[in-house]
Amino acid sequence: MTQKNLMSSEKYKYSDLKKHYMDFSVPTFKILINNNDPVEKERVVINDINIELTVGYEASACSFSVLNIYDKVARRFKKELMDKYFDLGKIVEVQVGYIKTVKVFKGYISEISADFSDDVPAIHIRCMDVKGAMMNNRLSQVTSEKNVGKVVEALIKKYSVLCKNNEIKVDKLADREDYVEISSKSDYEFIKKSAEELNWEFFVFQGIVYFRKPKKITPPVINLEWGVNLLSFSREIGLMGQVSEVIVRSSNELQKDIFESKAKKTIKLGKSGESVIKDVKTLIVDQSIKSQKEADIRAKAELEKIGENLGSGKGKCIGLPEIVPGRFIQLSKMGEGINGNYYIAKVTHNIGSRGFITSFDVGVDNL
Repeated sequence: MTQKNLMSSEKYKYSDLKKHYMDFSVPTFKILINNNDPVEKERVVINDINIELTVGYEASACSFSVLNIYDKVARRFKKELMDKYFDLGKIVEVQVGYIKTVKVFKGYISEISADFSDDVPAIHIRCMDVKGAMMNNRLSQVTSEKNVGKVVEALIKKYSVLCKNNEIKVDKLADREDYVEISSKSDYEFIKKSAEELNWEFFVFQGIVYFRKPKKITPPVINLEWGVNLLSFSREIGLMGQVSEVIVRSSNELQKDIFESKAKKTIKLGKSGESVIKDVKTLIVDQSIKSQKEADIRAKAELEKIGENLGSGKGKCIGLPEIVPGRFIQLSKMGEGINGNYYIAKVTHNIGSRGFITSFDVGVDNL
């Protein structure tokens, strides 16, 4: 078993992973519930493991089915096992690999459903990362802090049962002009809104909460070749929503000065594409902007956000735990204009009757 930080700048070779995982011959998973392994200790059967990991603002999730947990004589699910392992709020860690495993998910049991559709009754478990818990806590307050990053870190620390202090990674931010205010928002909504205004990332991976600048790790995690180890890939691009310039302007009657900032397109769209949108602009008026610096940051963030919607792609390969959201992946052997580095937005690991398969969604922000 390997507990390794996969959110690093390390680049892997497919041949090295193949050797490390013994030719990918034995897909393996390990599910720990409150640090106990029900498969190993209780001989329950767990199958259909599906892990959804994202760098987006939604929560990452995991689901699996549990068999051999129903007592047909007593006609009930085994209470001692349900109480010990399969109860709402239990902490869940999921590791995947091939004999050697690595942690890819940490969260808590958020939903439990009973299934009597087959001869063997089962329960289906769904887990969410710490974001799920953050969605329930709602309050309003004016903090004594001018730094959004410090407020974000303080909010996350409240959920220490799911993430310890050393599992919180918040990039540094400059102080604002006024005190940070939380108005009738859940902890999740406040952090999400703060990330959106900066166009920063707010996600959880391996139980670590990240609030960081986008696309921070630039080296691609691995190179996959179509026809060799990339099973499939599709990509679509479009000009819908693209602009050449974003203008952000403050609007507050109590302010003596109006702050305005302009951010111009830096992504490549090809000659024809750039000619179509060369005079297309968008104006954003926001009365919460209190300084020129805040206007500059917001304009840049909004332009980056628009550029990220240029296109998207979907790929599939043999199960690889090292493919993670929040890193780039290099795809090749598909031809000029398609080959290149893509940013991974979402990863789905599935271990079931078809073995271990990894699917991934990527973004396209240049042509």
